[in-house]
Amino acid sequence: KLKMLFHQNDYQAILGVKHKGASGENPHYHLVIQTTVRQDTIRKRFKQIFTEGKGNGHMSIKVWDGNIDAMSYMFHEQDEKADIVIRKNVDDDLLDKIKARNEKVKEEVEKAKERASWKLEEEIYQELKGKGLNLHEYEIAKMIILKSLRSDKYVPNDFLLRSMASKIQFRLLDGDLDKEEEFATNYADRVYRFYGRG
Repeated sequence: KLKMLFHQNDYQAILGVKHKGASGENPHYHLVIQTTVRQDTIRKRFKQIFTEGKGNGHMSIKVWDGNIDAMSYMFHEQDEKADIVIRKNVDDDLLDKIKARNEKVKEEVEKAKERASWKLEEEIYQELKGKGLNLHEYEIAKMIILKSLRSDKYVPNDFLLRSMASKIQFRLLDGDLDKEEEFATNYADRVYRFYGRG
């Protein structure tokens, strides 16, 4: 069905790539089409051709602004042997540029991951583990903030900061069931004091 689009005269250029999803459980396709046909007309055409599903989970169509990033995304889960299912009037030079941009975006994503605040939780826990300290959540939160600023990571927002500090505090109880029970009771009391129980 996708290859049929090649013969549509008012689609001047097409690039289509098959994706499998992060774990290979979600096969789907990404297409970029150069055309003067209006978006609602393309949607009607596609609904007549691709009839197996409904809604955005089945088909999502957006107007492309011409930015190469939209095309580079098509290769984010592929290697050099990306499964291109349809290619019309997309030359090798453009394809090389698209793939090069994808590699650059991957590098930028990896750098952002290195700065991600969620990594701080494990780092602080490892620093405190086995020291036998009974730190208040506030002290742990300060440690998280300092660690993030000193290591050029993103400072977690208020909600995430409290969540991380609480989880570290709980993990430091090291499986002591009585202390875990007390921790859970105190935490629930603090959260639900505004609402009452029941």
